[in-house]
Amino acid sequence: MNLKKVTKINRVGVVLFLGFSMLMFNLIPVLSENLQSTNFIIEDASITSGSEILNSNNYSLAGSIGEITSDDRLMSGSYEIKGGFPNGIIANVPKITCFETNTTSSTTTCISLINNKGMQGECGSPGCYNKAKIEIDSQNNPYDTLYLVKIGNLTDNTTHYLKSDHTLGLTYTTNNFLTKCAIEGKDLNNPNCNENGDAEWNSNLQSTNMFYLSDNTTYQASVSALNGDFTGTGFSSATSANTVMQSVGLDIDVGPTTEPNINNNAPYNINLSDISLLTATTSVNLVWLDMLSNNPKGFSIYTRDTNNGLFSSNKNATIPSENEDLSVDLNHNGGFGIKVYNGNTTETALGPLNKATGFNTINEDTVGSLSTTNKLLFFTNDSNGNKGEILNGRGAILIKARATATTPISSDYSDIIYFSIMGNY
Repeated sequence: MNLKKVTKINRVGVVLFLGFSMLMFNLIPVLSENLQSTNFIIEDASITSGSEILNSNNYSLAGSIGEITSDDRLMSGSYEIKGGFPNGIIANVPKITCFETNTTSSTTTCISLINNKGMQGECGSPGCYNKAKIEIDSQNNPYDTLYLVKIGNLTDNTTHYLKSDHTLGLTYTTNNFLTKCAIEGKDLNNPNCNENGDAEWNSNLQSTNMFYLSDNTTYQASVSALNGDFTGTGFSSATSANTVMQSVGLDIDVGPTTEPNINNNAPYNINLSDISLLTATTSVNLVWLDMLSNNPKGFSIYTRDTNNGLFSSNKNATIPSENEDLSVDLNHNGGFGIKVYNGNTTETALGPLNKATGFNTINEDTVGSLSTTNKLLFFTNDSNGNKGEILNGRGAILIKARATATTPISSDYSDIIYFSIMGNY
């Protein structure tokens, strides 16, 4: 039998740290015993035969306890999850799926929005002025993982943390650590929060889940994870969003019923041509009104005119504006007014856009009267489950008139109609 002499060499390395040296041994665990100091006991620790317990006045050091390189984890440009204990129990660093205030259906990255129209579909156009939506990518953390959401106000350089009531606070405690379900109202991995009717399901939080922000402000969100003691991660990379101003808006256009998406500029002129003596004359073009609002209380649109009807300065005569069916003209004095076209209004989301009774007439030639005093035409509100906010609200009105045999003939009958919008409060 041929024998070879084998020499076993223990490799010795020296690591310098804060002015003192520490010996590191590559050892094979074969012996188990309890290690005890004045501060702790490690029971049944496996250490290498022939190794020593190194003692000093401040610590005792065992050569090796277990295998510290058995857990390969993740590394990216922004964070590193190291191998071995205790790094093997640290939660995965989460990511932000979306942090948004004014996105549209084509720009949003949020998954669980109620109206599927971006954040303008949740807050109205042009977006949220005091709210936001955040969604978290858990990165495969268990559904009971807790998350701390940090919100930086880049306008005044302050740092806030999302609270359990979904407002912001300047400091945080354990109560600020929330599950994905508690933050978003929905978590497909949580059996108590993955569909409507589950105990923790909250559809309101799926719309917006960050409240009482400041308008016209830039915010930056990041998030960290915690799933037990000593498992907390660093914060994810940050995502920014800008709140807008509280707004109501009205755009007026004039055009035919076949071209509802026209866009033209004032002054707007509608020609009734020759007004009939026997039937109602209807304008060829409609007045199209486009509305926007992110005001939760909604808005009201009013209309009024200059002359209480069609006035001729040449004849010093007026075709009066009245609430009546012009096809009948019961008082035989003619008439002039407006009505909602086909009784229809539309919106892309929220609302709905409501029509005032006086102008939402059923009969084809029944109109509502105009006067020099404002009258309600369209509105939104937050009563009975309605939303005051609206995205792409639209309505149109027809103008109708009728003369009589006694109406002085003139080509200069005219009126000026005004439309105004006011936010409700």
